[in-house]
Amino acid sequence: AGIHPVLLYLFPGLVFYSGYLILGHHFSGRGDFSKNLIPIFCGLVFTAVGLIYIYFSYPEFTMTHAAIVTCLSYFANFFTALFIFYKDASLGWRDFLPSGTDINFIKEELKRKKE
Repeated sequence: AGIHPVLLYLFPGLVFYSGYLILGHHFSGRGDFSKNLIPIFCGLVFTAVGLIYIYFSYPEFTMTHAAIVTCLSYFANFFTALFIFYKDASLGWRDFLPSGTDINFIKEELKRKKE
């Protein structure tokens, strides 16, 4: 089947991992290094549990299985870091959504790029 199915499972995880890197750098930049350890540990737990589950549930471990476990681990990293950021910054969930001002700014930038 090739690498294509593996990449399909891996790409969403890479997006989540990129988001985690942004939040992780935010914590590091503020000197809150311990806040990076919690998402990393959570991802490690997801990886360990996923690998153990797959090892005992499927007779053959494939690259697709590894990609799924990796994606779930990155997902856990990102959402754990996002939760910590949410609690630390005292923001509401609505603050994470784009506002009308943000949308207008994006429209103006896109118009400017076309010119």
